[in-house]
Amino acid sequence: MIITQNGKPVYVIEFIQDREEREEAIALLKLVSFAKNDKQAGRVMSSSSFKERLAQRKSSLTELNNNDHSKYIFSEKEKSYSLVSCLFNPVETSASGVKRA
Repeated sequence: MIITQNGKPVYVIEFIQDREEREEAIALLKLVSFAKNDKQAGRVMSSSSFKERLAQRKSSLTELNNNDHSKYIFSEKEKSYSLVSCLFNPVETSASGVKRA
């Protein structure tokens, strides 16, 4: 339903389910757009390569969780890594701290 003032649309009233579906569709279109940009820029990998990287990352994190954390030095930047950046930039551990590979 559209509410007008002086013949011009001012408000839209809609069911919450319709709004949620529209927001989900917009989010999906954004993801597709990001994927197209990544493909054009050559930022792609096979599913098997991705799974291998994910397994390596998981084992690195497990190793970090099992060790004494006091010997690892994390910068503010490293604390804020997203899951995606961790997957595509695996962590390499050493005696002096945690470094990106």
